[in-house]
Amino acid sequence: MKLIIQTEQTIKDLKKQFYDLFPYLKIEFFKEAHNVSRGSDKASMYANDTLLSSMTESVLEGSIEFTAATTVQSFEQMMDAQFGLHVQVFRKSGSVYIETTNSDDWSIGEQNAEGKAASESHAAEAPRDLTDRDQWE
Repeated sequence: MKLIIQTEQTIKDLKKQFYDLFPYLKIEFFKEAHNVSRGSDKASMYANDTLLSSMTESVLEGSIEFTAATTVQSFEQMMDAQFGLHVQVFRKSGSVYIETTNSDDWSIGEQNAEGKAASESHAAEAPRDLTDRDQWE
């Protein structure tokens, strides 16, 4: 698998490439790298319309190759080392995305499979009756 990275791409362009490979994951870009097993501050997240060239002084032309067996931690480190991009992988869980900080040692493929399972089980749940007080007490 390969992500093509070009200087005049936006974050949205690169996120779409990743999503096309792993539909139950997403990547977000931050101004600072996060520490191992720690999340990233949302205030330092770049907007989707940000040009990659405005995020780093590193040369932003090339590609990054990886497989579904690549760990999340390795993928994030490769993006930083090769392109100076601080990336965090998020996994879909129902209707929300969660940071994978506690499972960065999982492969990207495992994360995607877990996201699929969590999303399918969430979709299969019966709708909740919001008037049923027993559910909330």
